[in-house]
Amino acid sequence: MALGGLFVADLVTGVWASRKRGQPITSDRFGRTVSTSIVYLLSIIIAHVAEQYVFGATVPVLNVVAGIMGTTEFLSFAENAEAITGVPFRRYG
Repeated sequence: MALGGLFVADLVTGVWASRKRGQPITSDRFGRTVSTSIVYLLSIIIAHVAEQYVFGATVPVLNVVAGIMGTTEFLSFAENAEAITGVPFRRYG
């Protein structure tokens, strides 16, 4: 559920940031979003199956995969928020 919320938030802020930058909103860019959602869904299904039938309860594969996806979506959301507001959310070094 949280991963879905991050995905939608990233999509909305991505469109907003693109408009702010003056980039056109194209079907090709939305196609990448659809592809990403399909890859995420398949990854979650595979991780669930692997956790249930291969690793058992010893390795939380689904949690690791969902954590990686959530981190990716959050970082993308932060980049979009920086583009929208001009305020740096992430600092390096």
